Amino acid sequence: GVGTTFTVTLPLRRDTGTDAAADRPETRRENLQGVSVLLVDDNALNLEITEFLLKQAGCTVRTAVNGREEVEIFGQSEPFGFDVILTDIMMPVLDGYAAARQIRALARPDAGRVQIVAMTAGALADTIAKCREAGMNAYLPKPFTAVQLADAIVGRVTKP
Repeated sequence: GVGTTFTVTLPLRRDTGTDAAADRPETRRENLQGVSVLLVDDNALNLEITEFLLKQAGCTVRTAVNGREEVEIFGQSEPFGFDVILTDIMMPVLDGYAAARQIRALARPDAGRVQIVAMTAGALADTIAKCREAGMNAYLPKPFTAVQLADAIVGRVTKP
């Protein structure tokens, strides 16, 4: 007898076609089997969700929670051990811009070739320009879907 009742009617149709879901871009699945990713984000939930999406797509994933860890992990890895670095921009200790610059400055054969993709909620023109200036190859605006995440990696993976 106390409170409010709401009724919501949504005009939804059931998809009975077996191939219809596979044809829609938002449900497309990329095969990223064997792609090695260094994933860096200081937000534990973002890190967990993105790691899950990458592993579901077939990637091997190593994580870090700040730019200093990012540089250390990359610097201690075997050359060409990582195909892609996905890094948040705004992090404590060392931000994504500084981490990218430090990685690009390392005396390693892969330092200039590893693909660095910024993950940022601030996809403004000046942010994108700062990403390029720091040596990043691309940016992925947050929030992103699994398809957008895969698209940021596909075509960016290079091997020696």
